[in-house]
Amino acid sequence: MPDDALIVLTGDKGGVGKSTIAVLVTEWLISIGVKVKLIDADPNQTIQTWVDKCHELGYQVNYPDASVTVIDTPGTVGSSLNKYILRAEIILIPFQPHVADLEVVVGWFLSVKESLQSRVVFVPNRLSRTIEQRDGMKELEAVIAEEGRGTLINGLSNRPAVYPPLLNGRSENFFNSSQSKKILMDTQPLFREISNRLKGLEQ
Repeated sequence: MPDDALIVLTGDKGGVGKSTIAVLVTEWLISIGVKVKLIDADPNQTIQTWVDKCHELGYQVNYPDASVTVIDTPGTVGSSLNKYILRAEIILIPFQPHVADLEVVVGWFLSVKESLQSRVVFVPNRLSRTIEQRDGMKELEAVIAEEGRGTLINGLSNRPAVYPPLLNGRSENFFNSSQSKKILMDTQPLFREISNRLKGLEQ
């Protein structure tokens, strides 16, 4: 694992599941033996609240001396100038494949320099496989192909019984629980992409 790897969740769109995915990534890294430093740059402080709740239950999820840092940024216009994003090795952009979301996400992607575009991983979230969502995914695929940068992975389906409780705090790692089996198929493409990029940083 590289020293000082920085994973940032962003995209200039709030309410798309950034905090939930930040927790999933953190829990997965911890489950494979990687310590994580968490920084909550979002004024809502959802991640920090989760960290505090886990701590109260006796489960440590935040390590100041960790080799990987995961940062949740605000879902606001202008976050592309965020100091964390400019230094990130991996930029995760959760989004819902709807017209309103895609306009913001694609606009953000096209506004940043090429070196940042190449670090972007688009993470479709709350997929319901509607015609609108399928068309939205095709639109984003076309943008990525035209730019020649960025990666679109298979996304996370809509599982309201599983994902929201993640943020309530836990006494053990989520991927040690029986609940996690329900979403392993969803999350594997994301974790595989992160793993490959982290390994690439070691070379």
